[in-house]
Amino acid sequence: MNDRERQLLIGYLLSALEDEEAEFVRRQLRQSYQWREECERIEQSLDRLSSDESEHEPPDNLAHFTCRFVACTAELPSPKSTPTAALPATSSSSSWTLSDMIVAAGVCFAMAMLLAPAVNQSRHQARIMACASNLQQVGLASLQYRQYFHGYFPYVPVRGNQAVAGVFALRLIDHGFLPNHRVFVCPGSETLDSADEPSWPTMAQLNAAIGAEVLRLHQQIGGTYAYAVGYRDADGYRAVRNGNRLNYPLVADGPSCRLTGMPSRHHRDCGQNVLFETGQVRFVCGQEILEGMHRNDRSEVAAGVHRDDAVLVAGDRPPIPLVYASSR
Repeated sequence: MNDRERQLLIGYLLSALEDEEAEFVRRQLRQSYQWREECERIEQSLDRLSSDESEHEPPDNLAHFTCRFVACTAELPSPKSTPTAALPATSSSSSWTLSDMIVAAGVCFAMAMLLAPAVNQSRHQARIMACASNLQQVGLASLQYRQYFHGYFPYVPVRGNQAVAGVFALRLIDHGFLPNHRVFVCPGSETLDSADEPSWPTMAQLNAAIGAEVLRLHQQIGGTYAYAVGYRDADGYRAVRNGNRLNYPLVADGPSCRLTGMPSRHHRDCGQNVLFETGQVRFVCGQEILEGMHRNDRSEVAAGVHRDDAVLVAGDRPPIPLVYASSR
């Protein structure tokens, strides 16, 4: 095939041909094996480009160098060696040829492939920063709470209507340290609906609930986060008390799988924001580290087994599974 025929095939696959040209290509595809074979080869090449949905880091200073190149190009002087009279006459109305359209489509496609990862990365960073801002507010409220309750953070009991990790958040609101539950929803969560304010239960409603209503309220209390629960020792279950530990997590994204305790995918598997006991918020990476926050030292999705065994439990789950709670 010659270049003109290949251009027609590319234009046909990009839906950039006039009706007569498109009909010509369809007729050739029906009659010629060579045309069908070349069309399949080009189509596979285009599919490989469009199917690459993985995100890549853009080159450093991409926007800066692009703007600089455009500015320098615009300032280039026109050649002085060619007199104006010698320039070829041009028509006042210009028309695009098929080749021009194909080249323009290729340039637009290449620019989209280059800029899309940068835009996605910017949105991703914005979600991380918004999530960190939420956790900083929770951290400040938690520090204030412990000052009023002799160094203890919000208590999560093991029995009764309040035996759910999300009661950590409800206590902060119930005692007036936070105005509402909005900060307990991660901006990177797929369940977030920014258009509607969720209906959150109050402590009074939780205490008064019976039967299936208790379980329904448990699903709403903790938002999308997981919370630090206490630990078990020989004397029973203990609440979390301040120890000024730099690496003791208090709140982070809830696990996406209740059976394995794996961290959520709110931040595309590369990490998550974590609020620590000191009030600091850090973006933590590493699958093994993240999974360890949701399991105790015995690899159980349950409360810790000693004072420094920090475990984050999803907001809608009890601090101790029923198999443990019923044995005490």
